[in-house]
Amino acid sequence: MISRLAASLCLVLGLTGCFSSQITLDYQPRPGMHVAGKPVATAGRFYDVRGSNPFFIGHVDPSISTAQETLFLRVPAEEAVRNAVLHALQARNLLKESGAAYYIAGEVEELTCRLTTRPTASARLRIHVLDSRNDKILFARTYATRRHAASWQPGFYDPVPVLREIASRALQDTIDKALDDPALRRVMRSRAPRASEKLNPDTLPLTPTPPGSI
Repeated sequence: MISRLAASLCLVLGLTGCFSSQITLDYQPRPGMHVAGKPVATAGRFYDVRGSNPFFIGHVDPSISTAQETLFLRVPAEEAVRNAVLHALQARNLLKESGAAYYIAGEVEELTCRLTTRPTASARLRIHVLDSRNDKILFARTYATRRHAASWQPGFYDPVPVLREIASRALQDTIDKALDDPALRRVMRSRAPRASEKLNPDTLPLTPTPPGSI
């Protein structure tokens, strides 16, 4: 599926030297750097509102490379973000997979990386905290990060691992800003869920992936 979409993009752009790469983002816990709490939350559903291919994340500009290289995620962007939020909650001892009082959901407004004059990555998320008892939105705020790497030197190194790294860090920084925001954390007070509470259908268990893998 992804290869067919990449081929279509090449035809649209009129490029003969065009190929694609798949990347996986990661979340790297920073021991001692996170604001720890009590397990009261899990991740709900994130919606990709970028208006592009859900797997697409970026490209290498053909003007500074020998070919157009398009980068795709191995999972849809909304799933990559949700998994990152789960890992971030776990790193802060906030994750409660069953019977959580709150869940974190929202929209993926931007998640992209590109190489033009230098590698750049951006992430922007609309984060909601919802009460699991009634799906009421208790908190909503947009968080964003832009990351840059050193100037590009053609032929000096493969740009794909660099783009993967700065895209991972842009996403992680954005989620860290959200989960360590005092205003967001004040909303997530510890409370015992009602016995009759049922898990919201948009709240799914932690995806079984290698540690930190998104």
